[in-house]
Amino acid sequence: MKILSKQELGFDQDGDVIPDRLEEILGYNANGNDCVRELGCGDFPTVPRAKLEINLLFLVDASGSMGEKLEAVTKWESAKKALLDLLDSGLPSFANVGVILYGHKGSVDEADKQVSCDGVELRVPLSGVDVMETEKIINEIKPTGWTGIAKALELAGSLL
Repeated sequence: MKILSKQELGFDQDGDVIPDRLEEILGYNANGNDCVRELGCGDFPTVPRAKLEINLLFLVDASGSMGEKLEAVTKWESAKKALLDLLDSGLPSFANVGVILYGHKGSVDEADKQVSCDGVELRVPLSGVDVMETEKIINEIKPTGWTGIAKALELAGSLL
């Protein structure tokens, strides 16, 4: 499975808010406003297209190592900026976005390892894009604990 960037998805020639490359992958006509093939409605613009949803779950590492600096900026600040810039870039209205945080509980002390690794949370539930609420939540977090990515992946798998 290949993950496509926003640039790779390309344009939306037919104005149906589904990027042309995604339509090609799904077997739709990227040059016309077609309906889902099972309905057999072809290029009739008055027949609504079936609802398309994209679920995006971002797993955000807030472990202690994210406090390290790379070129005068912490990894945490870089990750926050990347996430918020992406959310603010104009994702389609049919995108559901969620954020799972891990590593933000406990500390890097051995005694806190279990607390930290178990402290995986869905902090932004899968729903429409809410940049301001996500930014508020992300800005409250300070990188602190162990990297519990395995549990974060398990949670993401169960939600998707």
